[in-house]
Amino acid sequence: MSGFDPTKHAHRSDPVSSKESAASVNEATVSQLEEMILDIVTTVGPLAPFEVRTHYLTHRENRGWPHVEPHSIHRRISDLKDKGRLAGTGVRVRTPAGKSAERLKVAA
Repeated sequence: MSGFDPTKHAHRSDPVSSKESAASVNEATVSQLEEMILDIVTTVGPLAPFEVRTHYLTHRENRGWPHVEPHSIHRRISDLKDKGRLAGTGVRVRTPAGKSAERLKVAA
């Protein structure tokens, strides 16, 4: 058993369409997105989540990456942190919205 639970990708208060969308996420897609994120961080170096998203949006066409919502990238980054595959560097940068975000690296 893999432990993959698509129901955790929607909140109880989300509309039905959000819950249906979360249920449509399959383990292969999640795995592909996680590997893509790890590849980006390995290749480019430590990045904040918004920088990973920007790199994805800039390069997805020429790299053949799947089209996903930018929020999905942030969700996968959070999952990778929870799994111990990404770790913080202690370096914080400003997001375009003026908030602070920590750059992440592939965990050793």
